[in-house]
Amino acid sequence: MLLFKHKPTKEQDPPVRNSVHQAAQAIASVIRCWQKKVALLLNSRFKVLSQRTQRGCLVLFCLLFGSCSLCLLLQALWPGTPEVVQATLFNYKAEPVRKKANFPPDLHPKELQRISGRLKALSRTAAGRHLRDSLLQARPSLVDSIHYLEQLHNNIKPNSLK
Repeated sequence: MLLFKHKPTKEQDPPVRNSVHQAAQAIASVIRCWQKKVALLLNSRFKVLSQRTQRGCLVLFCLLFGSCSLCLLLQALWPGTPEVVQATLFNYKAEPVRKKANFPPDLHPKELQRISGRLKALSRTAAGRHLRDSLLQARPSLVDSIHYLEQLHNNIKPNSLK
């Protein structure tokens, strides 16, 4: 009884147009590979059983899923009030992942001037420029953040200046 036998066929997939389709095709091929492995495993285990047991399993499988299908069909066509599970809707308020930062930040204007002054002082010497460049490479948005904080402390809307 060749219940799980799969005929080998050459599948030629149509050409892929973009990366989303390529990703979906890659996922589908992985799923196909696992399905094939599971089918081969089930087929090898099913072959060990006697032919009478195989037929019994087939009849049991058909009765199980056939009765489920028949039950769903009869329940849909049966007159009267169906037994429906009622679901209640509720409002869910999404909470932010991060805690809100103090806004505007609790940073004294003198502290801000000190930080920006040190960055400017670093550009005066060659060693300082090298240090400043490595710092800005590690933290690329540092200067933008300092500029943003200066605008906040000067009561200027941050996006108004370009």
